[in-house]
Amino acid sequence: MSGGQKTKLALARLLFQAPELLLLDEPTNFLDIEATDWLMDFLAKYSGALLIISHDLDLLDRSINKVLRLNEFTHKLEEYRGNYSSYLTQVGDALALLERTKTQQEREIARLRKTSEKLRGYGATRVSQRINVDKRIATLEASKPHVPQASRRIKIDFPVRQQSGQIVLRAERLAKRYGTKEIFRNISFQVERGQRLVVVGLNGAGKTTLLRTLLGITPLDTGMVTMGDRVRMGYYAQENEGLDYDNTLLSEATEVLPADPKRVRGILGRFLFSGSRVFQEVGTLSGGEKTRLALAKMVLDGPNLLVLDEPTTHLDVLSRNIIGEALGDYNGTIIAVTHDIDFVRYLQPDTLLLMPEGRIMVYKTEHDELLKRA
Repeated sequence: MSGGQKTKLALARLLFQAPELLLLDEPTNFLDIEATDWLMDFLAKYSGALLIISHDLDLLDRSINKVLRLNEFTHKLEEYRGNYSSYLTQVGDALALLERTKTQQEREIARLRKTSEKLRGYGATRVSQRINVDKRIATLEASKPHVPQASRRIKIDFPVRQQSGQIVLRAERLAKRYGTKEIFRNISFQVERGQRLVVVGLNGAGKTTLLRTLLGITPLDTGMVTMGDRVRMGYYAQENEGLDYDNTLLSEATEVLPADPKRVRGILGRFLFSGSRVFQEVGTLSGGEKTRLALAKMVLDGPNLLVLDEPTTHLDVLSRNIIGEALGDYNGTIIAVTHDIDFVRYLQPDTLLLMPEGRIMVYKTEHDELLKRA
């Protein structure tokens, strides 16, 4: 079963029980747009209580009426009424108020310090006044609001160690079935250096299976895949199956580049893994952290062909955008499966491969609606 089909099945089992409280952790991950739309409408009308963890902004706007924010500085929960857009407005207003209050207090402190210095010049005749002014300064310093600093951001690019030959990959008459179920047949295409190919299709159309057959992970029934000269491949698996959950982060990353521990630590730091965090076990990471680690390993390896299966799943919005920009500047070749239309726009693909029929199309912006439906 595909990731989307597994999600649908898990949701169907859960919703059939009609519980009074639904606890959902990233429920739209891997779903195609039709399933996502249905789920959002269902949750918006659901009569019970919902507690949702999600990076899907549409879901957060359409299906919720309260946001609980785990403040990364105070480590406390903050409650905001309304949907996600309302939360952003409230947080922005609150931050602006904090900044204004802090600025006003700093100006008043500066003025009082000048007054205190002036009173000091009068000697003993103004001691009591100066003491009162200094007390006022201390009170303002103690009550000055803390304005949170901007969250740390990942900083990445995807370097290419060596250029591949002109022909990167050739697929000829590929076919795959599981038992009596045909997944795809007679799929043929060629990928050249620098090309960006996005594979699209509904859940269960065989997109992930196609990628795995290209890589030789899943055997083909018929057909042949030929890799070109000097192809160095990096694969991002949909469910992070390439990670060893028993390893520490540092051990996992060092396996890619054992000869350069300084670069390994540097790249991990750019993906927000620093200090003692690098000794944490991979299996204890969140979904988004596992995604960042898998991408960090690809950066260390320097591939000239990236094969990406839903790489933005589990990532927060800011990280998705940063990774999208980095891949937009990538000098190698990309084959990607994604339901994320914003990510597709960052990639700027030149070709679409429609599954399961295997039809090749030149990408144009008018195909965005097709991508939304895939």
